[in-house]
Amino acid sequence: MFILCREKGEIRVKTAYDWIFVIFLGIAAVYDWRERKIPVWLFAGAGVLTLLIMIWKEDRGIWDVILGFQVGILLFLISKIVRGAIGEGDGIFFCISGILLGVEKNLLLLGGGVFVCGLYSVFLVLFGILAHISVRKWRLPFLTFLFPVGIGVMLL
Repeated sequence: MFILCREKGEIRVKTAYDWIFVIFLGIAAVYDWRERKIPVWLFAGAGVLTLLIMIWKEDRGIWDVILGFQVGILLFLISKIVRGAIGEGDGIFFCISGILLGVEKNLLLLGGGVFVCGLYSVFLVLFGILAHISVRKWRLPFLTFLFPVGIGVMLL
């Protein structure tokens, strides 16, 4: 249930939360890339595993969990307001990642994902201009851009 990682000359043990997060993020990113939606069983499985570990270990502060969860709730509400311009699955993903990572790392994940996706979007627009192709209606799978950021956040 634990993995060792190197940090500043020390070896630090990563927890089961990190394993669940990386597996959850990897599977969700692949589904988002291929199908542009994330299956309910993935959310349910990650949520149940997370809650079981929280009950077993009792090492998470309730406020950190609640605040981390609210990042996803906010994204979900924004998804409803903008009529699907942001996927509902992204909001639900950030609810579960907020429980796994806590509020600080979840916000870092969101900000890093927006940054990486924004960079890709700039290149996509430039490609569209150069190739005389309209990319205005293209939809990007946001969770796919979270994978490299998520690995970095997990190692913090």
